[in-house]
Amino acid sequence: ANNLNRVRKLLPAEYSFHPDTWVLPDEMLSFTRVTTDHKNRTYIIKPNGGSQGRGIFLTRRAADVPAEGRYVAQRYLNKPLLIDGLKFDLRVYALITSFTPLRAYVMSEGLARFCTAGYESVSSKNLENQFMHLTN
Repeated sequence: ANNLNRVRKLLPAEYSFHPDTWVLPDEMLSFTRVTTDHKNRTYIIKPNGGSQGRGIFLTRRAADVPAEGRYVAQRYLNKPLLIDGLKFDLRVYALITSFTPLRAYVMSEGLARFCTAGYESVSSKNLENQFMHLTN
């Protein structure tokens, strides 16, 4: 998250493809300000070092983020690309062996993961439905 934000500041036009991101608690003041100014926006909170969806949750308030621990907060995209009404993510594996000259090897197989519940825009009724919002 830190590296994406650094490059986004240097090359804003080229790095506008990822949602607004905060590293917490380092950027908690900025995150709190944004959640206060935009009360209807939803954010996804991911614990640093987590896996398989453990500890991930959606919220609209900075106060919901635990005071202990490190997290990444991102603005949640309410209109994601769907396949058959389901959220998904793709994993493509690559090995970069050189930057100058650029030499990269991309695995011929990847991984597609799908949510198990059909997607609906975030609301107070489905905010905690991880089967709809997380592909883990």
